[in-house]
Amino acid sequence: MDTLLEVQLESRLDEAQSNDERAEIAENLAQLYLTQLRATDSDDPYRQVLVIRAHDLLSRVSAAPLFDLRIELFINDYALGEDAVELYQLGLLEESGRDQTVQSFVEISRGLRAIMSSIEPELNRLTRRR
Repeated sequence: MDTLLEVQLESRLDEAQSNDERAEIAENLAQLYLTQLRATDSDDPYRQVLVIRAHDLLSRVSAAPLFDLRIELFINDYALGEDAVELYQLGLLEESGRDQTVQSFVEISRGLRAIMSSIEPELNRLTRRR
């Protein structure tokens, strides 16, 4: 059932005329991917398919916030990096793999900072209301 919904949303996203319509469809598709990612074990091969599709969605609608999906993907990338660090400590990962992992952590940090700077004005506004 989710596959049919995904195909329909992808098709609608491709055909959307306005930015508001694209944003709404992207939000629905992001929520679908988020639900599927959270329900899929980290060692399930289908999870990698979901990760690729989620990254593709984010690149297609880069202006849309989709913070929940972005954070879920950062968590996924961090978990992969954690595994790589363990392999490196055991001497089972080359220097290039270590360097790639460090770069991944740097990108995660940048992404989280970008999310923080995006939500900070709204957070400050809500804090001042109290």
